Amino acid sequence: MADSEHGGKGCLPWLFVLGLGLFIVLFLPWMKTEKIYTCIAVQFYDGERERATKGDLSQAAESLKSVVEFHPAKVPPDGDLGRVIAKFRAATIREIITRMRTLSGEDLGDDPQSWIDKYHQKHTPQPNIRIDGKAVPTAPLLTIPRSAQSSALDSRAVRSRNACAAFLPS
Repeated sequence: MADSEHGGKGCLPWLFVLGLGLFIVLFLPWMKTEKIYTCIAVQFYDGERERATKGDLSQAAESLKSVVEFHPAKVPPDGDLGRVIAKFRAATIREIITRMRTLSGEDLGDDPQSWIDKYHQKHTPQPNIRIDGKAVPTAPLLTIPRSAQSSALDSRAVRSRNACAAFLPS
């Protein structure tokens, strides 16, 4: 009888450990995923803002359209991180619209859609030309030298680490 009582008491800590382990395995990766996607969104918005500030009016409109359309699916908009993303996105939209006002000399208001409608160039896909049954692209392919690719990737990696320092462990 004493063995059965002792076995019952010893089971409770193991159940607690098992429950805690299950919590860690199921819940913590979800939280980390949300943080990673938040970091990705912030980097994306910052990259589009940078492209808009360095580009012409057409590029700014393209960046504005990209920012308006993008929200990471793995981050719920009503959560804390979703609100962080929404604020960063709104600030990016304001900055791009300010840039577009400067470039165009016009004021179409604060609604990004009016700027997109006026300045975004819609790209229509061109059909491939077939020569001897083989598809030939209608535009020349753009090639970027390896040295330029690696330096661009290196600078992006540094910015990424700086932007995500609060989210990712050191």
